[in-house]
Amino acid sequence: MKKIYNIMMLALLSLVTLASCSKDDPFPATPEESAQGQVSLKKMLVDITNEEVVMRSSIDVAEFIVSIEGESGVVITEAYKDMPEVVTLPVGNYKVCVKSHEVKDAAWDEPYFYGEQSFKVEKNKVTEVNTVVCRLANVRVTIVIHDLLARKSADDVNVNVLLGENTSLDFSKTETRSGYFKYVEGSSTMVATFTGTVQNNYEENFRTYVDVAPGNHYIITYRLQGPNGDVPDNEGYINHGVNVSASVTSVNMTVNVETEDDILEDDERPEEGGEGPIDPPADQDLPTVEAVAPITFDAPNVVDANSEVTINVQSHHEDGINEFKVTINSEMISGLLEAQLGTSELDFINPASETVANFIKELNLVEGDVKGCTDNIEIKITGFMGMLSILGPSSHDFVITVGDANGRTVKTLTLVIEK
Repeated sequence: MKKIYNIMMLALLSLVTLASCSKDDPFPATPEESAQGQVSLKKMLVDITNEEVVMRSSIDVAEFIVSIEGESGVVITEAYKDMPEVVTLPVGNYKVCVKSHEVKDAAWDEPYFYGEQSFKVEKNKVTEVNTVVCRLANVRVTIVIHDLLARKSADDVNVNVLLGENTSLDFSKTETRSGYFKYVEGSSTMVATFTGTVQNNYEENFRTYVDVAPGNHYIITYRLQGPNGDVPDNEGYINHGVNVSASVTSVNMTVNVETEDDILEDDERPEEGGEGPIDPPADQDLPTVEAVAPITFDAPNVVDANSEVTINVQSHHEDGINEFKVTINSEMISGLLEAQLGTSELDFINPASETVANFIKELNLVEGDVKGCTDNIEIKITGFMGMLSILGPSSHDFVITVGDANGRTVKTLTLVIEK
């Protein structure tokens, strides 16, 4: 849903002219080559049409940078809140440009918004600038490590994402933030390199994605893959030489949501090592976190207001659950929760405050007290669907953490609203 912020311009630009009273003609007779007109910015709006971040608590629109550019270059540059209501300019063609900030080559959780509108200044006339549409103008990348792969891999696992020639970010095994990359015309190739120890084998996986475009969110998911394809969650052992497979989902944040699973260029890495099984770590007694079909943890789930989203959770230790959290990594919802609650982490056992505890209770995500529970627990995320649909095309991650005396299980559920 579009969220339009109407911030009226505050300061009136003082015109550098000879002193005159208010009754004087604002457009005194001048030679044709020095004719002037005015542009009014007092009705200008900023319309952010995409990305999860549209809440005032997440984006300070007042601090957006506004500039007016003519054929000879930049005429004026100010923060949105400081722009004058009226500017007098020589006749000609201009454009007003609005950007959220000075874009960095690569940064964590820093979406860059940009928009512009052209206008013409005519002699002795006032031209009004209305809505300037700002869209995500850099490339967003999120790395998802499938739960089974995370359990079978060491802490040295890393994914390096390189966009263009020398702009990169390193995603650790536990990194949940999105990286935002500056888009440079002509540098539309992205390379993702997975390295690290998986089941005592050093794995290296290269993926190249071409025609990467600004305004898109690329979700790259890594899974464990054996000789016979994907390794299921209940696999008791893994052969030497297993590979790591990757898939990418592209979410277009500028128009609507379009998803596709496509590896544009693959490396054919041969199998290595012996043929015997490797004893798996004792993780079969960890808490189980399972999605109820058709919902899955393996890929983003396209949902709408009527979707049923249920997760089953269970502890296999006699003392039951001692850790239970749901963290919402959605720049829209996270900003709203942080503004209202001071946190986007919903801790069901040790809530950050009484306000958070009351909010959790009102959500009805689970029934009863989860602390010490050994029975199956249903997490009903269905109640969020109506709100997500109202917010419009976007992607939201629900990170579910369940722990007991046997250890901890963390899974990320990605929900995507298309329209």
